[in-house]
Amino acid sequence: MEDLEAQGTTVLIPPDRQRHGTPDEPAEPLPKQVLDTLSIADRMRHTISTKDGRQEYAHRKKTVEPSFGQIKGSPGNPGFRQFLRRGMLKCRQDWRCVCATHNFLKYMRVQLGLNGYGAPKLTGCG
Repeated sequence: MEDLEAQGTTVLIPPDRQRHGTPDEPAEPLPKQVLDTLSIADRMRHTISTKDGRQEYAHRKKTVEPSFGQIKGSPGNPGFRQFLRRGMLKCRQDWRCVCATHNFLKYMRVQLGLNGYGAPKLTGCG
């Protein structure tokens, strides 16, 4: 995590389970000298509890995480659950195929919706 921060990447990894609708007021940002004395987990807890940290973490919910949830599916439509081949290279190929299929289905849903047809029912990815 420290390597990512050194490269300029903002790291937002909650060490604890996040409660929905947290009523607490955002925490005030701490000076860098104080943050450096905290453990990594405590630093993440504080970063995510600030106003800016909450806004950035909320942005994550709109960009990355929905795609993983859609690929994983739901109880009635299981989607992708496990890799079918062994080895890192073959798993990477499987994952790329799953992601390409997901993107293609999204593209087709948009295209068919724009042409006046109803959006097709998507049945599983992978």
